[in-house]
Amino acid sequence: SMDFAHGTPEFEELSSGRRSRMHEVGKLQQSFCRLSSGIEAFAKFVPELVVRDIVRGDRRMTQLHVAPRVATIMFADLEGSTTIAEGLPQHDLLFFLTRYFSVMGRIIDQFEGVVAEILGDGLLVFFNAPHGVDGHEGKACCAALAMQEGVSLVNAEFQVIGLPRLAVRIGIHTGTVLSGNIGSDMKMKFGCIGDAVGLAGCFEGLCKRYGCGVICSEATQSAFPEDAGFVCRRLDLVRATPISMAMFIYEVIGRDSKPISSRRSSGGGSALSCTSSASRG
Repeated sequence: SMDFAHGTPEFEELSSGRRSRMHEVGKLQQSFCRLSSGIEAFAKFVPELVVRDIVRGDRRMTQLHVAPRVATIMFADLEGSTTIAEGLPQHDLLFFLTRYFSVMGRIIDQFEGVVAEILGDGLLVFFNAPHGVDGHEGKACCAALAMQEGVSLVNAEFQVIGLPRLAVRIGIHTGTVLSGNIGSDMKMKFGCIGDAVGLAGCFEGLCKRYGCGVICSEATQSAFPEDAGFVCRRLDLVRATPISMAMFIYEVIGRDSKPISSRRSSGGGSALSCTSSASRG
């Protein structure tokens, strides 16, 4: 079969080739190219997996719906972002954030995470939603460690061009959420709602108190396979908002050299370590 997705050789040949002399075929050709470009642009505003489901004709993805699902939620936020924003010219600030989000987004995608929202300088990320991801708890923590390494590499670039250093705090929690399309009959978006989302944000905030880069909950840490190789330090027993139940939290320090698989659940690809190649690109 031929692949006419935007950016493929077939699409390039179709869009750059000589236009058909037949009026109807020519119009169809132009419409197809515009549709492909539109879908590519749409995927920059909506999670790509959701766009794919819509294009494939999944009617549920165009309707309001939610369903319970166990997911791992990640919340990442820049330290001192207000001070940085006030001290940079608009053009430099845009470059600063674009480079940061580009590197983080590629790393998250490599470990099957879905960037659901960009909240100012923060990132809300879902693992195991909207589609299933095997070992999502470990992949979320693997992504977090790779993001911290990616930040170090970005800081090396920024030092050369005189931009301020950045630091990121990451909170991770696994729990049951309601996942699906949320909103009204006029406007909706894909998202997850539930205490798990708020707890991930709470743990990100606790990174400052405990001087950590990555904090995960006991629910996430206890789901790691025995051979996952994560190095974690139990920090405290906390009673975090929005729930009243106390739980242990852990600093995710690193991981040994034995890789955790970050293959797409659909199959294929080789195992990847927590060191992501996306941070180098």
